Amino acid sequence: MKLGNVKVEQVTHSGLVVEDYDQSLSSREIFAILQETFPNLERCIGTNYYHGSFEGRKYAIRIKNVTYLGIPHPLFKKRIQISDDLHHFVAHCKSEGRIPLLLGIYTYKNNVVFCDFNIDDYLPKTANNSSAHVSVNDIREATRFGYFQKTDMFGNRIVVFDKSNVVAFLLNKTGVKSVSNELTKMLDSADVFCKSLHLYWLGTDAYREMYDAQYRNWKQAEWIGFYFEFLFENFLDENPKYNTVFYRDFPGKGKKKGEIDLDVYIPGLDMFGDLKSHNRVNAKGIITNDYNTLSNVLKRSLDESIYFIIACGDATKDKDYGHVTSRFYSNLKGCKHLSYADRMKYSFSLKEYLVLDLNKDNHKYAKVFKQGKNSNGNPRAPKLLFPEKALDNFLLRKESLE
Repeated sequence: MKLGNVKVEQVTHSGLVVEDYDQSLSSREIFAILQETFPNLERCIGTNYYHGSFEGRKYAIRIKNVTYLGIPHPLFKKRIQISDDLHHFVAHCKSEGRIPLLLGIYTYKNNVVFCDFNIDDYLPKTANNSSAHVSVNDIREATRFGYFQKTDMFGNRIVVFDKSNVVAFLLNKTGVKSVSNELTKMLDSADVFCKSLHLYWLGTDAYREMYDAQYRNWKQAEWIGFYFEFLFENFLDENPKYNTVFYRDFPGKGKKKGEIDLDVYIPGLDMFGDLKSHNRVNAKGIITNDYNTLSNVLKRSLDESIYFIIACGDATKDKDYGHVTSRFYSNLKGCKHLSYADRMKYSFSLKEYLVLDLNKDNHKYAKVFKQGKNSNGNPRAPKLLFPEKALDNFLLRKESLE
């Protein structure tokens, strides 16, 4: 085993993130771990591949150490080097009827985590991109839950899993059985909700729906985010089985001092979550909640997380459409003047959704977003912003809805 020459982020066996040197195993050490964890594995003589069989299916492994991407990249960025024989490896697998697996192995002291990089995502890129990336938070999730999968911000599909979940990974990879834990249950439930949404939201329609239902937040001027919450609550009412995944009402919920101003509690994870909308037009990051509120929630436990379900899309300005929404909104409220006219949105085209994980370990990569001053001249409470460049270290799921 060799050590790296710079201290970067590492994940302990208990799921804590610390700073220490990378570990790189020799091929002999890697093979010893593979033989211990992957069924019916043997070396393919004359190559750098390993052959195995499972449930009547044959597979082959090409594996590299997961290490830091390198200066000047953030300390959470890790990768494997992709060898230039990747196409030859895939051709070899096809000729023998094997499933090709492009794996990374991450080791830190007694923590061992594997990462499966979907090989189809990297075959077209090998000429220009010699590495496949994984974030420290991905490794943290796999360490905590045993199994984690996502599509990153660049569309690359990865699965991260520990030694005890090798069989579960192979069952999923061969299409025999999908993997489920409390995290995947929450993510899959969010997926069902988001994929039930219509993709074009008109401000007048949204206000009419919320007003007719006498929704408590129908008077809010920033209608997109509140309409998203309204649709979520309707979804839970119409699909009661998901009320066991997301609790809308929980002890201590509220806006008063000492209360938790977040939308949901996730009992299976014993964590809180929130719903947000994000206008991608000219955005440099995703603005969320009051910074201090989130920081206080993260103090509940060492492995605390806050999960954000975010509707991402493109909004249009109402003033470019003759203030149609502003007039409708003002009439509903009984106002003679146009309310919020310059900032009112006319429509929102839903393009994708994200699920982000804010925790004590990646919190430092978030930013403080200062909102300026209130009408009385006092500064507004700052909010937390997820910067675009660091999103992959918060990302749990990203799905296109187009």
